[in-house]
This record gives sequence, C-alpha cells and structure tokens, in this order.
Amino acid sequence: MGIDKLYRLWRRTFIACPLCYHKTDIPHYLCPSCQRVHTRLLPSSYGIFNHRCLCGNQLPTTFLNGRNRFPTLCPKCHHEINTKQATPLCIPIVGGPSVGKTCFLFAAVKGLVEEIVPQKGWQIRFLDEPNKMFYRQMSERFSQGILPAKTPELMPITFNFVLKNSRWATEKMVYFYDVAGEVFQQSEILGTHKFYEYFHGLIFIIDPFSIPELMTTYQSCFKQYAKMIKPSDMMLDDAFDMMILNLEKNYQVKPEQTIKKPCAIVINKIDVFDLQTQLGEKAAQALMQQNKQILTLPEAMNKVCKDHLRAWGLGHFIRNLENKFANYQFFTCSALGHYQDGKAFQSQGVTEPLIWLL
Repeated sequence: MGIDKLYRLWRRTFIACPLCYHKTDIPHYLCPSCQRVHTRLLPSSYGIFNHRCLCGNQLPTTFLNGRNRFPTLCPKCHHEINTKQATPLCIPIVGGPSVGKTCFLFAAVKGLVEEIVPQKGWQIRFLDEPNKMFYRQMSERFSQGILPAKTPELMPITFNFVLKNSRWATEKMVYFYDVAGEVFQQSEILGTHKFYEYFHGLIFIIDPFSIPELMTTYQSCFKQYAKMIKPSDMMLDDAFDMMILNLEKNYQVKPEQTIKKPCAIVINKIDVFDLQTQLGEKAAQALMQQNKQILTLPEAMNKVCKDHLRAWGLGHFIRNLENKFANYQFFTCSALGHYQDGKAFQSQGVTEPLIWLL
C-alpha cells in the first residue's frame, strides 16, 4: 500500500470526475466479470496483491499489477470515469458573460488537435466516445460559421482528452472547464465548482468591449456591429474580483496569499476595428524595437496589454492581478477570426495560452 501511495504522490496522479468535479486518489473499481463495485481495491488483510471478488475473479490491488485496466467509478456520483493512469491537468476558462469563453474553448481545442499535436509529435485521444462526438460536432459547426450554444449556468462545459508526450513520464488527462459568465454573479453556484480545489492554471478571458473607456473610442461606428460583437455587460474588474472572492471564500485561498499557479490573461475579439494593431504581436514587436531593454516577446506583450488597460482606466485590475498571481502572462486572440454569419471561422492566437500553460 505504501508503494502504491508513494507512486501516486510522485506522479501527482488523482482522478477528477468530469460530472460532479469530485477529486479522489482511489476511485471505485468494477469487476470486469460481474460488474460488482469494489470501493477499497488496495493492499489489505484481504490480500496484498489481489482481492478475490465474490464471483471468484482475482482483482489486482496496485498499479504495478494492472489495477488501472479496470473500469472506474466516481465515489461520490458513481459516474464512470475512463481515466486509467494519467496525471490530471485541470484548467478552468473564466470571465464575465459574453466575453467569448465557449468560442475560445472550442477554437483552442480544435487548434490543439489539428495544428499543435501534429507539429510537436504529441499523441491525443478523447476520454470517451461522447467527448469525441462533441469535438466532431463542434468542429463541423466552426467550419460552417455557426456559433456554439451558450454555456448553461449550472453545469460548465467540460472537454476531456489525454495528451501523450515523449518527455512526460505519464500521460496527461486534460480537463478544460468552461464556466458560464452569469455564475460570477452567483457565488453560491461558484461554490459548487469543486475543480477550483485542484486547478493547475487559469485562463481569464477579457472582452475589450466591456471596457467603457474603450467603447467611447469606437462609439460612432459601433452601432452597426453591436449585435455581432455582443459586448459583455459585466465589468472586467467585477468578473476578476468575483473570481478571487470565490477562491478565498470556498477554496482556502487567503486574502493576503499570492497564487503561484499560472494565469493566462487573454484579450479576445481583437479582430474588430484596429485592436490588432494596438494589442497584437506586431505591437509587441514594435515595442521591442523601440525599447532594447525588453528582450522577449512575452515581456513585450505584457507591457503592451497592461499599458493599454491602464490607459482605459483599469489600473485597479492590473494592481489586483499583480498582487494575486505570481505567474501570469497576457495574450491576445480572436476566437472566431471574424464576425460574419455563415462563414467558416478562422481563429487567431487561441493555442498560445494553452501551450504556455501545458
């Protein structure tokens, strides 16, 4: 039992239920012969290396002799979890309503599957057939220029898939959680999202058109595009503050504590008007040419984005971000690439935050 526990600690393996978000080190196992549930399949007085099921089948009790081959159930909600022996990576995608979280999630997963995985020689497989079919349906909708449905308030959209890399000792089970923006106005619901207890990194999405100071710049030409752009009606400061309050209230993060887990701050919808020239990679490269003390593109991107946000009256947000997160990076993207109905979406900049977090 000690070896099994040490292995799980060493590999940082645990199981996170994609349905109820319950975290467990040892799930319930099903006997492949009779489907009986075994709640403590561990070395014990019933057997060091095997337990005998009532049907007579011998069940291994450790990872060394094949316990992870058997079907597993969540101990809390009894949902079947097909995770095997993978190290979880749990990444919530958060932000206010209508900032583009769902579009970002779908575009990022599509870019990961079709571009990043082949380029880097990784291997990917979806957790189960429903996840695979979900991805296929999403990919088809994107190719037809059809917007994804809005995230339900009570149940975040979850994407589960397994990544394998020759440099990793174990496979990575990736969990992306798309949390409805309306939930940030209802702290009692946020308290049920238990994945905040074990997240490995955050993606915080910003809709620049939720910033009043920026909106005044484009006020004269905005009306004709308002329905397509669909600006968020929640202030950026409010969404960020609610996320931090949730972590402090429900997940043992102290008010004075600095969170060491990485946070990708992603400014979406930069394909609209001239935001690309103000906030995109070209703006960061131009800054590097002007200021030789800035040596890297990520450093330049951070400065470009923070300078603009301060100019738009969001100095309070920048101060909170710097005080709360020890490791953050700004990114800019367009999850859709355009705002024309019926035309295939061509996302820009959506995979960079994932690569940084992974």
